[in-house]
Amino acid sequence: MLLGIVMLLGAAGVAKADDKETVSAAAAKVAELASYTFKGETKVDLPFNPGGGQQIPSMEGRFQKDVGLIITLGERGEFFRKGDKNFVKTGQGGWTELEKAQLGGPGGGGQNRQRGGLMGRMMIKNLKAPHEEVKDLARGFKDLKKEVKTEKVGEKDCSVYGGDLSEEGVKASALGKMIGTFGALGGGGQNAEMSGKGRVWIDPDGALVKYELNTKVSVEFQGNSIEFSMGRSTEFSAAGKTRVEVPEAVQKLLEKPSEKSEDKKEN
Repeated sequence: MLLGIVMLLGAAGVAKADDKETVSAAAAKVAELASYTFKGETKVDLPFNPGGGQQIPSMEGRFQKDVGLIITLGERGEFFRKGDKNFVKTGQGGWTELEKAQLGGPGGGGQNRQRGGLMGRMMIKNLKAPHEEVKDLARGFKDLKKEVKTEKVGEKDCSVYGGDLSEEGVKASALGKMIGTFGALGGGGQNAEMSGKGRVWIDPDGALVKYELNTKVSVEFQGNSIEFSMGRSTEFSAAGKTRVEVPEAVQKLLEKPSEKSEDKKEN
């Protein structure tokens, strides 16, 4: 009986390791894709948002290696990244560099609008392309376990893996990076309490086709505990078949000579 218990425990340990390795292998395939299309959902709950939780418009994006990443946020606008250069187009406006964009929305007071714009820039700068985020996805989990039932993603029956995120996994998430920037700007962030959960969908061919992360961070700020939370999901399609066209206005901005250091300092 003792031998049987030892064997069962050993088998459980192997299964856990295999589940994490399965997700790592599936994520590695995504990280190596030359191109893909994706759609994502994000919901954030920020202490500076008087209305509470906010559903960010659904993201529709395309990535092509050596060309760039482009994301459309419904009627809110568009975002384009190539290398370390970020460009945004808000509403009916034209394309501009992220640093020069007027973010924060028309509502609220001046201070709230500035905070909204700051948080918007922070989120855009910290936003990882999906293939970059999944690269270390499995490493960010404390453990991963295959669920009993399969779930459909599109027309495919997919295996589902889920588990708790480690503290390092939360820190590496979009919310974790945003909180890190928040702390660097003097907004607190010391002794932060972090938690998170995630799920991953893998199709019968061993390809990662969807993942979701739900993260929560509580920090001390001026003697008060404030809480940030974010829920995000991303789904992939058209792997290797996607093409990205650089908007003409963005191409002109990319070709424009960089500003002199004195001008940057003044700005």
